[in-house]
Amino acid sequence: MKKLNLFLLFCVLFAACTKQPVENKAGIRLADGQSSEIVFEGFASSESVNLIANVNWMVQIDEEIEWFEVTPLYGDAGNVTLTISVFDYFGQQESNSGSFTVKAGETSLEFSVVQHSAEDPAVHWVNIPDENFNAYLLANFDSDGDG
Repeated sequence: MKKLNLFLLFCVLFAACTKQPVENKAGIRLADGQSSEIVFEGFASSESVNLIANVNWMVQIDEEIEWFEVTPLYGDAGNVTLTISVFDYFGQQESNSGSFTVKAGETSLEFSVVQHSAEDPAVHWVNIPDENFNAYLLANFDSDGDG
């Protein structure tokens, strides 16, 4: 009987000390090398952000924000590419700033979006609306490669 009790005690201690697998939280995270801070100049453009979701997810944006959009707004688990697009922002002195949240399961990611005004004195760029001419200038005169 003592041997049986010792054996049972050993089994209980072994089970208590055995490392239990950690369950992953259902949710979403940024893919490697991605940032939750997205900055644009004053002209219309888009940026993509890659995420990894292990459950269905959805984007929430303040209804009053009309100067940027995010697509798609929801999706299934897996690799996710969100596209954030801003519209032309001319004639204003101050920059736009806003945010959106991606929710999935038990987690959420908050993204900040800033669009500088074309009139902001801190912005040192020139908008060339002709895409062909802009491409020519970038190919032949952008010596530091900063666009």
